[in-house]
Amino acid sequence: MVLSFCAILYFAQPFSNNTVLAQEGSAEIVDIQDRYILLNWSIPDNASFNSFRIDYTNETGFNHTWSVIFLNQTLEHEENFFSPVNFTISDSNFLAQKKLTLNYTVYVVSNESDSIQARITGLLPFQKYHFSIYLVNASLVEFSNTYFIQQSSDELFWNSEEIETLQSIEEQLQYSKLATSLSLLVIVILFIAAFIFLAKKDVPFNKAAYVFIFPALLALVLLEVYPILYGIFLSFTSYNLKRGEQPVFNAFNNYAHITENPQLPIAFTTTLVWSTLIIVAKIVLGFILAYIIQYKVKRKKLWYLFLYIPWAIPSYIKILSWRTFFHGTGGVSFFNTLFGTNVNLLSQPYVALFLACFVEVWDSIPLITTLFLGGLSSIPRQLNDVADVDQIRESSKIRRIIIPLIKPIILPAIILEIIKTFGSFNVAFLLTNGYPLLSYGSSEAGIIGATDLFSTFTFYMFYQQREIGIAAAYSTIMSLLTLFFVLVWLKMSKGTRSSFIPVEQKKTSRNRYILPILFLLQSVGYLTAAITDFRYFGIYWNNALGYVLAGFYLITLLLLFSKKKVSIKLIRLILIIDLILSLSQFFFYQMWFAFNWNIFIIVLEFFLITNFKKQQSEEVEFKPIKNLLISLKQVRIKFVNLLQKLDSKIVKLSSIHGIISIQVVTILVTNIVLNLNDWLSWTIFALFGSYLICCSLSNILVRSSIILQPVLWIGIIFNWNQTGWIIVFSILSFVFILNYIRIHSQYNLKQNKFLLRMHNITTSPSNSIFFLLLVTLVALIPLWNITWIAFSDGNSSVPTSFFPSNPTLDNFKELFTQESIHLNFANSLLIALGSASICVILTALAAYGFSRYKVKARKEMMVGVFTLKMFTGILTLIPFYLIMFNLGLIDTYIGTILAYSTHTIPLALWIIKGYIDSIPKELDESALIMGNSRFRTLRKIILPLAGPALAITFILNFLSTWNGFLMAFVLLQSSEKYTLPIKLYTFLGSIESGTPEWGLFAAASILVTIPLLLVFVLLRNYLLRGIDSSVNVRDVRNEN
Repeated sequence: MVLSFCAILYFAQPFSNNTVLAQEGSAEIVDIQDRYILLNWSIPDNASFNSFRIDYTNETGFNHTWSVIFLNQTLEHEENFFSPVNFTISDSNFLAQKKLTLNYTVYVVSNESDSIQARITGLLPFQKYHFSIYLVNASLVEFSNTYFIQQSSDELFWNSEEIETLQSIEEQLQYSKLATSLSLLVIVILFIAAFIFLAKKDVPFNKAAYVFIFPALLALVLLEVYPILYGIFLSFTSYNLKRGEQPVFNAFNNYAHITENPQLPIAFTTTLVWSTLIIVAKIVLGFILAYIIQYKVKRKKLWYLFLYIPWAIPSYIKILSWRTFFHGTGGVSFFNTLFGTNVNLLSQPYVALFLACFVEVWDSIPLITTLFLGGLSSIPRQLNDVADVDQIRESSKIRRIIIPLIKPIILPAIILEIIKTFGSFNVAFLLTNGYPLLSYGSSEAGIIGATDLFSTFTFYMFYQQREIGIAAAYSTIMSLLTLFFVLVWLKMSKGTRSSFIPVEQKKTSRNRYILPILFLLQSVGYLTAAITDFRYFGIYWNNALGYVLAGFYLITLLLLFSKKKVSIKLIRLILIIDLILSLSQFFFYQMWFAFNWNIFIIVLEFFLITNFKKQQSEEVEFKPIKNLLISLKQVRIKFVNLLQKLDSKIVKLSSIHGIISIQVVTILVTNIVLNLNDWLSWTIFALFGSYLICCSLSNILVRSSIILQPVLWIGIIFNWNQTGWIIVFSILSFVFILNYIRIHSQYNLKQNKFLLRMHNITTSPSNSIFFLLLVTLVALIPLWNITWIAFSDGNSSVPTSFFPSNPTLDNFKELFTQESIHLNFANSLLIALGSASICVILTALAAYGFSRYKVKARKEMMVGVFTLKMFTGILTLIPFYLIMFNLGLIDTYIGTILAYSTHTIPLALWIIKGYIDSIPKELDESALIMGNSRFRTLRKIILPLAGPALAITFILNFLSTWNGFLMAFVLLQSSEKYTLPIKLYTFLGSIESGTPEWGLFAAASILVTIPLLLVFVLLRNYLLRGIDSSVNVRDVRNEN
């Protein structure tokens, strides 16, 4: 009795003293599922009642009280526990205490609560309900050693409209599985029927050819084409996984919603700038590295090895390692310690974007360089020898001989890089996760960041918002934009046509039609921007200039369409002015706020104008413009004469001028980054800059330029004394001294034995070797960084010495004893081997069929397979996830293997077909004469000879799957089935995570990287032979 009396006092007394006043209120149903709803309401302010009662009535009229919720001031708050009822106090969530009684289930919350959230369970799927909340005065009464609720009064607080619960998940899954299975069956039947129809139209009919091609095409149709079509269909539907609804056709509502989203132009701007910078950097740097390795250095195999090192490291490890190096934890990183900077990827937009581009380029350089090497190795040596004999300048040789010859070979690879870069995800997600956030990038969909690309923003809409229809619309737009930029690139590069085709054989230029279309686009864009204040296509800081430029482009458009004579020089002048005005917005706003998309159109117009017909470029008769052009021509002539006089006085430039220029730029960057304002730093900068100009006018000053290096060391001692800058300036100074000795010693070698000896020593290492060493050093930074962290004690991400002071294996032990990393290693190996095996088998059969048989529509099918690469990534991720979910293949190995098996088929088909084309067909004919079947010939003769191409294909798909993050991140949900990328990501989390496990991440990275490095070292010659042999200039040119 004493315990019962105490219990009654505990529950009943506070309830009667702390009540709320009855008043009209409102509540909100925030989620509706098949067996529950989520109800949220705010607590009234004044006191009169002490509890809430929740009732509901079903469609049969049955009334049921779900629960009574008491308010109590002595309640102890409990956080981070699950309960059907929770309450909030000052934006903090707490758990309600549960109490069972004879007549009701009771939940007790604090009387200080601001709002209450209740998950009303016990509902039935596909049923209609009415919900009510009552304000009640109630007490807890003891009865037979238990309690019951006694209500004295109640008043209606809120009443809902009729609510219908969703279909049960089991029924939805059964229906979806049936619908998906039937749709796949229909797709297969239609494909087989179309395939048979096409085969019968082929004369003469060759059954074996279609048997070889069929498996690969069927796999692409089921795993690529069907998801693409399904994704496009979803973009026209209203579909939200969070609500558990079925797709409902809504026409273009999703696209209309996207156009109203202020985040779209920001994501588009970031993607455009990102893609442009990265593609240009990849092509230029990849070609330079390949050219140096092919023509400038010895011991090519050693440089091949150094080149493969970053390729062998999985991309997710490289990206997260660079994050460790640049950002660390909250901006405390080794990079900041080394250079004395304050790099923080969470708060510096331009720095974050630049470093993300750097990591993306560095991650892709090995592949693009290897492809350039394959093209350069196919150029006959006789051409280079003839060019050397004729003393053709190196720049002319590259522009007139090398690039035209390798263009047909590397163009497909460059197109694939454009597609890959425009759909980039891993770097933006793993390195920065979209940060830093932009204050003007907020909307109801969330807040967009400075490094949020189209792909990451689409993934956010899909994975977090679960807005399938809107995300599918975003991905469709992204794929169409990718296709557009690829077509523009093909137009600008003139496809795979050789530059040696005679002029009379080239097609008539269509620039007279393209230019007016671009001018029309600019005119409409400027008018729209000026009228609506759209800041991404206009001069945002002065709308009047937008009207002027719109008028100019409209007049030019009319002149071109009327076939009037137009001054191309005047058009160029206006385009230059437009470009300057567009770029000027960077001085007024951040890039993401008012970046003018018109810049890309201007660049394209400049390219088209260079190929414009001469008859269209004659001078106009309008006298004011004609006089203006005459004046500009006179100014140009005077300026050219001035340059010629200046050029006659300029000495021959050498590597010394180049190195001093690099030193000048480095000093300027150092002063700006370190925010130095002292007189010494800027005096040294002014001295170097002035001396560089003077060195261009006098050989005497060139020979005396060695005096600059002591001045540089004075700056290092007093100002630039951070370790990183000391290393940078020391390398530059060392390279300068070697070049100075090499050049200066040529003047008087015989008279000075010391200079002769120094010349022999210093002429051995060239600047090309220094450049390759610098690239190698940068490539090894992530590997050294994670090695140091892996063997150090504690959880520090900032190395304090070259080697850990107290090396330990604790991180490795914890990986196997607590984290079971071997299971994740086995998962990655199983999925990668399965995916690569399927890819090689399908691609080898199709490549043999395309290579050995003249199949009807062969070219169209090859182009179609290649085009599929433009629609991968996010576009296929969303529908593929839904297909796997409907088929019950989510969180399974086979679903993930199927997801990765066809991703590299376009590139693999190109490589293997090119290699099989180089194998003489006489071998096939001889085998057939001897009684061998086509399959036996393929298995015993062709495949062994095509081993290098099969190896490179297997490795490419294996690495793509091994490094794959996005698809595995979405499809695999059980921790025991995680692949290595997902497991390593769990150690660090996103960039804003406050508790990353650096030691475990680094140790796991070492275990993953070592086997791959060994494979690349052992197979490097075999792989290069596969790439070199798969590209054949003659075959590619004949194909075109």
